[in-house]
Amino acid sequence: MKWRLFAIALSLLFFLSVPRIFAAPETQNNCMQCHEFVGGEIGKPVSQWDGSIHQNQGITCDLCHGGNPDLKIGDPRKFTPQELQNWSKRAMYSASDFVGAPSGQAQFDLCGTCHPDSVKTYAGSIMGQAYLRAKGGPSCTQCHGAHRNEIPPVPESCKSCHKNTTGFDRINAMDITGEQVRELARIRIQIGEEKVAGRGSLFQRHLESFETGLIVWGMVLLLFLVAFGLYWVVERRRD
Repeated sequence: MKWRLFAIALSLLFFLSVPRIFAAPETQNNCMQCHEFVGGEIGKPVSQWDGSIHQNQGITCDLCHGGNPDLKIGDPRKFTPQELQNWSKRAMYSASDFVGAPSGQAQFDLCGTCHPDSVKTYAGSIMGQAYLRAKGGPSCTQCHGAHRNEIPPVPESCKSCHKNTTGFDRINAMDITGEQVRELARIRIQIGEEKVAGRGSLFQRHLESFETGLIVWGMVLLLFLVAFGLYWVVERRRD
């Protein structure tokens, strides 16, 4: 009986495994295949994209950059430099929808296909307008990364452009307007006043407690010396 149950279980395991064993291999995305093969700066986008939120959501190269990721290119290690260049042209530059690395309004349009609210807010901000007018504002990818796609830490990430990032963590970095600038000024004044008053630092509060203790002990020592002096004077008179 035990052997029969074991044989049935083994048979079920075999039949469940057959589709996986003989299934056709998944289609290889030739964008990643070629970029990984070339390596260096060309290969970085693949390693950055691997494990990113875009990969987890199924956003592949062609959904942002266009091109043809489904060409059956085979093993790129067997290509001559000319053959590799020809495949690159077919996969990218010959494709009518190939985008490459978009910038300016084209980047906002591309990112806005999935993040319309965020792009609309940023495009209307002071920094977004500065970027569109090529006056130094950061692009989406400059802060969030082109392929890793992370939420940048504020204010640490802002230090690459701004020397003074005081108060940046208290405002909306995606929506810098005139009102936000005035709010930042108010925050900086408040922080400055707190520092002058000694309320902004835990070390300063400890220092104040330490100074209070010194004053108390100084008074105790002074009273002791006065009492000792009186005692000494009284004893001298008795002698």
